[in-house]
Amino acid sequence: MHSAETDNRLILLQQFTEYKYKQGQNMPSHVTALELLWSELIDVGEQIMETQVISKILSTLPSSFRHFYIAWNKSTTSCQTSGRRSDIPSV
Repeated sequence: MHSAETDNRLILLQQFTEYKYKQGQNMPSHVTALELLWSELIDVGEQIMETQVISKILSTLPSSFRHFYIAWNKSTTSCQTSGRRSDIPSV
């Protein structure tokens, strides 16, 4: 039998895994929504690494951000984890 905490953890994991960019959503809002899910997962004891979150963000970018995806993959690791949201372009 699952506890409510386990059920909540599974629901949050599913939301994170299935999260998709919503047409017309600006990029900071998109990133913030994923960061919020990440924070909630950490709060319930789930181990989600920053690189997993970055990968999720990159994999959900709309095609209009293909240039950003390519530039990100060419940048150095230290730049990729700067955590500076001001570097995120808006749509």
